[in-house]
Amino acid sequence: MRTIVNGIDVPRFAVGANARKFRTELGVENDVVLLGVVARLTPEKDHETLLRAFARILSQHSKARLVIVGDGPLRHDLEIEAVDLKITSSVDFLAAVKISRTS
Repeated sequence: MRTIVNGIDVPRFAVGANARKFRTELGVENDVVLLGVVARLTPEKDHETLLRAFARILSQHSKARLVIVGDGPLRHDLEIEAVDLKITSSVDFLAAVKISRTS
């Protein structure tokens, strides 16, 4: 048996002041369910399915927001898909986000 150490600096991404700051910058209230993904916008990531699933979530929970952080060749197509699904007011496409540590 081998132990594989996590390569992610988990404390860096802990919920706290950074999460509140991020919500404030996006104009997202605390009672809104905030979903997000950070990934390159390429076919193998299948963001189209994510957008369709989120549209279904919005049909039952209007106070939800999706943040897609990343860039790639499908960005324009995904933005059009959000328009077609009529969810653009609840979806944010961000090319990059700099997270600063507050501790």
